[in-house]
Amino acid sequence: MIAHPMRIETKRGLQPRTTTWLLFGGAKELARLERLVSNAGWDGSSYRAELYRELCDYGYHRIVRRFWKKNGGTALNIDEWSQIGRSLVGARLHSEGRRFLGAWRERPGVGMWMVANYTLCLSRFRRSQLEELRAACQDALCGLPHDDCASFLAHVLAEACALLGDKEAFLQTWNTYSTYFGTELKKNEYFQPRRRHLLGDVPMMARYLQQNETRLYRKMLWKLRWGSVPSAQTRSGAEREPFANVPWWVWWLLFMLVLQLFRNPQ
Repeated sequence: MIAHPMRIETKRGLQPRTTTWLLFGGAKELARLERLVSNAGWDGSSYRAELYRELCDYGYHRIVRRFWKKNGGTALNIDEWSQIGRSLVGARLHSEGRRFLGAWRERPGVGMWMVANYTLCLSRFRRSQLEELRAACQDALCGLPHDDCASFLAHVLAEACALLGDKEAFLQTWNTYSTYFGTELKKNEYFQPRRRHLLGDVPMMARYLQQNETRLYRKMLWKLRWGSVPSAQTRSGAEREPFANVPWWVWWLLFMLVLQLFRNPQ
């Protein structure tokens, strides 16, 4: 999140949990560097941010969270804070991500892409979180420099207004941020894949409201509310990784069983 600030997508998907138990290759070297930086007698927050960025780029989000917890659960500067937040979102720890990134308004130097990461932790199906989703998008679009996430936040803001039943706020969003609607995404713009339907749905809903086509608007609203409900297999935003729901104690029992077999060969 340094040269180009928008770091939501990664070069690799989330690494399986088993891959993070023992690190090899480049990940192992980065872990060694992290220990050196954290054990130094000076503030290594900026250097840790770079290490965290590389680990997140290659799907080691859980490792970043582990380092953060080991270092006391604090983040000294905005770069480190942003990478920790990114790791929580990437690891699909949405509840923890909401608590951590929810303080973005109190952090100087927050970029719009960091708020976009925060919105990925908020549910469209809980009113309290939907209201916070609307507030976060409004505050970011009004108070932060716009970057390659601005179009995404504008569409999410319109979506939240519609789902909350606020037609006036929906049209106000449509008029205020009209440059982001009804256009194709630029090359480097971010837009969450599962929300790309908003690129066509929002302009259509705005047209129906402006033409007083209430029935058609309600039909689109129903589609917006229920048409994109994720299936049980993709509720986390991607296919569940194998063995993701196996409790840790099951792995521990299997490990102890194998260890016992090697200790007592027949």
